[in-house]
Amino acid sequence: GGGGGGGECSAAGGGGVGDGGGGGEVRRVASHLPPTYVMSSCADHMVPWHEGAEFTDALSCARAPARHLIYNHVLHSDFVMSWKPMSGAAASAAAAARRRAGPDGERDG
Repeated sequence: GGGGGGGECSAAGGGGVGDGGGGGEVRRVASHLPPTYVMSSCADHMVPWHEGAEFTDALSCARAPARHLIYNHVLHSDFVMSWKPMSGAAASAAAAARRRAGPDGERDG
């Protein structure tokens, strides 16, 4: 995953960011947001993954720090109801992967 503007900010839900239509205010507010992680699943039919991608792109267009994580075989409620903390080797591997990831979630090099 990883959402980035892709150069289509004004057309893809940027809401006029940067075109004089209030974009400065959107960016000012967005600069105070904490990093946002949007989690989606290909199996979630209540909120399809592409809506998470659109939301992440809109945040990125406003220059808010955002990352889209897409999972497979996870139902809508599983993110909360079936969540279990990682332990041991899985947690260490996940931490190492986060350290290697660039700011938009893509691997460096």
